[in-house]
Amino acid sequence: NFFELGGDSILSIQIVSRAKQQGLELTPRQVFENQTVAELARAAGEVAALPAVVAEQGRVTGEVPLTPVQQWFFELDLPEPDHWNMPLLLELRRRVDPEVLAGALRSLTEHHDMLRARFARTPSGWQQEISASEVDVSVAREDLSGIAETDLDSALGDRAARHHAALDLAQGALVNAVLFELGAGRPQRLLLIVHHLVVDGVSWRILLEDLETALEQLERGDPVRLPRKTTSYQHWAGALADYAAAPERERELGPWAGAADWNFTPHDGSNREESARIVSVVLDEEETRSLLTRVPKAYNTQINDVLVTALVHALAEWTGTDSQLLNLEGHGREEVGDGIDLTRTVGWFTTDYPVRLVDTSPFEPGAALRSMKEQLRAIEGFAFGVGRYLGESAGARALRAIPRPTIGFNYLGQFDQVLGEDARFRLVDGASGPSMSPAGERVFALEAYGLVSNGRLRMDFEYGSELWDRATVETVAQGFLTTLRELIGHCVSPDAGGFTASDFGDFSWSDSDLSNIASAIQKTQDDGSEEAS
Repeated sequence: NFFELGGDSILSIQIVSRAKQQGLELTPRQVFENQTVAELARAAGEVAALPAVVAEQGRVTGEVPLTPVQQWFFELDLPEPDHWNMPLLLELRRRVDPEVLAGALRSLTEHHDMLRARFARTPSGWQQEISASEVDVSVAREDLSGIAETDLDSALGDRAARHHAALDLAQGALVNAVLFELGAGRPQRLLLIVHHLVVDGVSWRILLEDLETALEQLERGDPVRLPRKTTSYQHWAGALADYAAAPERERELGPWAGAADWNFTPHDGSNREESARIVSVVLDEEETRSLLTRVPKAYNTQINDVLVTALVHALAEWTGTDSQLLNLEGHGREEVGDGIDLTRTVGWFTTDYPVRLVDTSPFEPGAALRSMKEQLRAIEGFAFGVGRYLGESAGARALRAIPRPTIGFNYLGQFDQVLGEDARFRLVDGASGPSMSPAGERVFALEAYGLVSNGRLRMDFEYGSELWDRATVETVAQGFLTTLRELIGHCVSPDAGGFTASDFGDFSWSDSDLSNIASAIQKTQDDGSEEAS
C-alpha cells in the first residue's frame, strides 16, 4: 500500500513522473485512489482515453499571468523583493569541475523555462514574462579550506550572504550557484540559490534529478538530454482563470464562510527577518520509519495529519485554548483542466490557506488523530488561493478580507528518494546564509516546517526573537515532539485502529452512521460466535 510505505502527495508526483519515463501513463489522483501496485496496473490503461497533454517541447517565452501564490508574494510589498530565495545546501559525494557544473546549470535554465522568468513593477502592478534570452549561469567559488569544522557553518553563512543578495527579478538573474572548497579530506559543498517566485519543494526534486543527469552526461562528453517537458507554467497559469470561474468553485469555499471574524490575534512587536531564530527537534531513524510506514495503517492517515495533530495539541497546551488558527500549505499542482500534466514542471505552485483547527479535550491519541483527519479532509485548500486572487463571486470576494494567521505550518516531504545513498548529492543541515532580506518583515510570527532527510524527520520552529524568548519556543517544540512520539506509540500498538467517515466518501456517512454500522457488524459477529458455540 502506497501510504503504508510512507507515501505522500509529493511522492505521488514523483512516481507518476518516473512511470511516464518508462512509458506508463498515470496521474497523481490515480496513485491516491489505487494504492497498491496491482490496482495501479489496472488503472494505468484508463489514462489512454484522457485528452492529450499539452506540453511544448521547445523554448517557452512570453507573458505569464501571475498565479495566486505569486500575487500573495507581491502583496507582501517587501522592501527588497529580489532577495527572497529558496536555497539548497548540498554535500558532493564526488568532486565536480566548476565549468562542467556551470554547463549543467545552463542546460537546466534552457530546459526549465521558468528559470528564465523576469518580473517588472509597472503602474498597473507586477508583470511576469519568460525571456527568450539565455541565462548566463556562472559558478562562484569560495575557499573555506582553512576553516575549522566547528566554525564552518558560520563562515559558510557569511560567505553565502552576498550571493543570496545578488539575484535580480528585473534582469532575470534568478539562479545562483556557489561551490565551497573545504580542503583535503572534506567533500565540496554546493549552495544552489533560486528565487522562490520560480521554484518550490517539488521543483527542487525535479531540478536535482536533472542536475545529476546533466552532470553525468557532460562528464562522459555527451550532449545533455533531459526527460520530456510536461505542461508549461505559462499554460497552467492561463488555465487557472477558467478553473476559477467554474460554478463548483463557490461550493468549495464553505470552510471559510465567516472566517473574517475568526480571532486573528496580531503579533505585538518587531518581526523582521534579521530577528529570526530557529529551534529544531529531530526524530531518530526508527521513530521516523514508524511515522512513515506504520502509523498510517492505524487510522488511514497521512503524515500531515499526524504532524498537524501534534502541533495543534502543543499550541493548545501553550495558549490554553483548544481552537488554533494556522496557515497550511499544499503543493498546489492540482488538475485544473483537461490535458495538463505538471509532474515535471518547474515553478512556484504552492497553495496557502488559513484553517481553524480544534484540539480534542481531554487529549487521547486515537481520538485526536481521527478528529484532526476529519477536520483536514473537509477542507479543499487549493480553492482558497484561487478564489481570493482569481474569483469574482461573492464568496470569493469575501476571502480578501480574511487576515493571515500568525502561525504557519509546512511539511516539505521526503528528500531521501531523490538524495539516496547512491545519489551524487547529500542534503546538509548546516547554515546556508540569509535566504531572505534581513530588512523584510517575516510572514509569520512562528512557523513550524520540516522534512525527512537522511532517514530522520527534522522540524524547525522559526520565530521572531523580539516577539518571544528562546525558552518559550523550546517549550512549544518539545511539546510537539512529546505529542508526536505519543501518537506514534499509540498507532503502532495492537489495539489502535479504526475508520472515519472520510474513508467512505462515496456514501456520505457521518461519524454517527459509521459508529452504528460498526456496532451492527460487531453484533452480527457476536451472534455468529454464539451460534457456532
